[in-house]
Amino acid sequence: MSNVIEFLRFPPLSFIDVVRLGGTIFATSRVKSWQRLEKIPVERWLQRLSGRRTFQKIWLPLLKSKLGENYRITNAAFIWATIARMYAARRTGAKQEKFGYIRGGYEPVLDRLRGLLERQSVEMICGNAVAEVRKEGHQIHLD
Repeated sequence: MSNVIEFLRFPPLSFIDVVRLGGTIFATSRVKSWQRLEKIPVERWLQRLSGRRTFQKIWLPLLKSKLGENYRITNAAFIWATIARMYAARRTGAKQEKFGYIRGGYEPVLDRLRGLLERQSVEMICGNAVAEVRKEGHQIHLD
């Protein structure tokens, strides 16, 4: 959906759903205090603004593709940040989004980061929830 006509004619949504989707994006872009969104689950926020149908057809597939099942524990500040980034991209001189992708996904980036950290003798323990992050001296410990 790169222009208004494509947006209005988006096949999976009825006209009312499209209006609610546009309203959701606009309303979210107007939020100034994102901190309060940290207390609201993203699913509840998007269903309240967009409606259940639009959430199921648009938002849920996008959330699952980005976050997997972690979308269930994600707050509304995530969608606020995503929409704010899109609006910022449109405010460039060209008035067009300037997004790209990483060939191979994030795996090459994470592999490079892992290599850099290992060369600095950083111990990594994967697959565990982080309970606390604290700074002691010049080291950061993840407990």
